[in-house]
Amino acid sequence: MMKNSEFKIITAVISLIVTLAVLLGSYNLYNKYVVEKPLTRELATLPTVKSAKIMKVDKEYFIQLQLEQVDNIQDSYTQIESIINSKIKNAKYKIEIQDADSKELSHFYNELQPVLYQGLSAQRYLWLDEQIKERSSNKGIESRLYVDDKRVYLQLEDADSYLYKTFDIAQTQTSGGGDS
Repeated sequence: MMKNSEFKIITAVISLIVTLAVLLGSYNLYNKYVVEKPLTRELATLPTVKSAKIMKVDKEYFIQLQLEQVDNIQDSYTQIESIINSKIKNAKYKIEIQDADSKELSHFYNELQPVLYQGLSAQRYLWLDEQIKERSSNKGIESRLYVDDKRVYLQLEDADSYLYKTFDIAQTQTSGGGDS
């Protein structure tokens, strides 16, 4: 037969386990129905967004977006980022843009990388823009380079195919580049 003190310990352990399960379940429900689903719906209402998918991995949100072909990737990205910041406060997130690129655009982007990273690491944006325009016009690809205080945006288009890349300026200054 169980002693009174053993019964209290077992009750306390069971209570602790049930409390943790309820808290974790509540936290997951909160993330799913108060943060992720409303944010996904709001992003999907933007005319530039074809689809949005949000996942939380560890303590960081991973936001995958498929965009329509846009006139200005910087404006679209800034609008998307503004919506994300209004919904996800004080949390880390990473935006990944899935492109509708072709083999030609992917190949051109791969050829462009040495010039791209050299210009980014040296912060020579005008030189980089000239180099990209010269190389893209030779291939019949339309290119645009945008720069703001946070990042550099590269937009490549070839008929119905497009490729969008962003490079954080802080990363290019310290590590030679990073794109999303």
